[in-house]
Amino acid sequence: TLGGLFPKQTTGNLWLMVYFVYYRYYGRPKHKWKSWLAAVWIATSVKVKDIVGMMFAAVLTIPQKLMARYVFVIGPVVLLMLLLYSILLPDHYSHYFEEDSKTTKVARVALNYTSVAIGRDHFPLGVGFGQFASPVSSDCNSNVYHLYGIDRIWGSTGDKTDVNFMYDTFWPMILGETGFLGTFLYILILYFAFSPFLKRFCISTSDKLVMF
Repeated sequence: TLGGLFPKQTTGNLWLMVYFVYYRYYGRPKHKWKSWLAAVWIATSVKVKDIVGMMFAAVLTIPQKLMARYVFVIGPVVLLMLLLYSILLPDHYSHYFEEDSKTTKVARVALNYTSVAIGRDHFPLGVGFGQFASPVSSDCNSNVYHLYGIDRIWGSTGDKTDVNFMYDTFWPMILGETGFLGTFLYILILYFAFSPFLKRFCISTSDKLVMF
């Protein structure tokens, strides 16, 4: 894989995704093979979200124009993919959908569930900046991890040699530190920032400017 050229494998896959989309939909026909090269590289990373993202990008741009009625087609496809996911990767599925912060041994799963608990317990503004699932929370050894009992999990113990996953996920940081209100405002900002491009994309999936 290209993971060694980037700080994180996910960063490498993000650039490969741009490479894949460009050469699949906007490159010259003789360069289409480059999109498949990117697809193979993404697949070899064995990162479920990145592979699903690539598949989503491939399917989303098949029609020239996206319309509301396509939801009735996309919905069953998504359900089928979830079913295949649960069958082909039962352990991975179990970590995310059948465990909770008290039973899991996976830091990322614990952060997801704990962020919801924090949002509920500290409604509506969360525990504040630099307190949960962010780099600062590991630097200042935030006690939120201990309060919610997830400092027992490898990667989030607070020890300077074991902080691999204390800030491994993004949305738990948003929800935990800013609460449900902050999360709503953040999503609202994203909507206003990207909705014009999404609307143009729905009108014409071949618009090159929309990609960038």
